[in-house]
Amino acid sequence: MAWLRDKLPKTQGASADSLEPDTFDVDLQERVIAFQRSHDLIGDGIVTPLTLIHLNDMVDKSAVPVLTNNP
Repeated sequence: MAWLRDKLPKTQGASADSLEPDTFDVDLQERVIAFQRSHDLIGDGIVTPLTLIHLNDMVDKSAVPVLTNNP
């Protein structure tokens, strides 16, 4: 939850401002729904793999792990 609370506001031009970073509360659910709708995803507040893919695409790409082929 802390990662989601940190990254989600950055895609919406807001700041992470929760007293309980490990809790999926109504505020976080509403932010997830808004993010999903803005990316033409099903706005149900459930953080699915597709939601995470879109979120990862919006944040600092250097922080996202990738696989490489090192011979």
